[in-house]
Amino acid sequence: MTKYFEILGRIRNGQNSSPNWYYHIFTKHISCHITAIMYFWDIKPDNVTFSMFGFGFIGAGFYTTGTDTGYIIGSIFFLLLNIADTSDGELARLVNKTSNFGEYLDRLCHYFTNSLMCLALGLGLYNSTGEVFFLYLSFISCASYVLDDASKDLLFLIDSQNDLTRSAGAHSVSLSKNSKVKMTLLHLFAHSSVWHILPVIVGLGAVLPNFNFLIFSGHVWYIIIFLAVLPFKMLFRLAQISKKYRS
Repeated sequence: MTKYFEILGRIRNGQNSSPNWYYHIFTKHISCHITAIMYFWDIKPDNVTFSMFGFGFIGAGFYTTGTDTGYIIGSIFFLLLNIADTSDGELARLVNKTSNFGEYLDRLCHYFTNSLMCLALGLGLYNSTGEVFFLYLSFISCASYVLDDASKDLLFLIDSQNDLTRSAGAHSVSLSKNSKVKMTLLHLFAHSSVWHILPVIVGLGAVLPNFNFLIFSGHVWYIIIFLAVLPFKMLFRLAQISKKYRS
């Protein structure tokens, strides 16, 4: 048991200073224990990263149902994905096996699972409402997400500050940098926000019969806003890049 707490201490000392609220409130407190267990089981960091594909695929499948149960179970699988996403880096640093391949695999997984989540949420809205508009919205939002995230990665890649860690580099090109209002909005409607907030809104709708706004329930409006925000984030990112390299 002494060895376990020693390893746990090393993991906690190596945890990063991410500005993500959910990381500090929830994820890092769970991931450190998962990482410690995987260390003793001699699990490889890349295998943890591969598990994210499975969690994302299953979670998206539940989202497509468009039901309260589907949104809750789907969010649980995306929470597991998020924990795995944190644990793979913690484990790699712990066993000194960080690599460019691991970074590449992690980014590939995010492109796949985040894109799939956009499509799944739109399909879920379509299945629950019958409105074809939501299918178009999900496709546009998915394409916007990919272009936005690819633009951010490329911006970081060619930035003169590329000696930074990717985490620090990502913050340097963040749309919310130096703005608490933008930071709050992004924390409410970022990909990682969905699987934390969506189950809460679904739960409120279950216990509060009047938790509806106009023709849709609260969680449907939340998903609509999340998907609608993505094209605007993409446009702001492109404007940021244009300003950066025209100055």
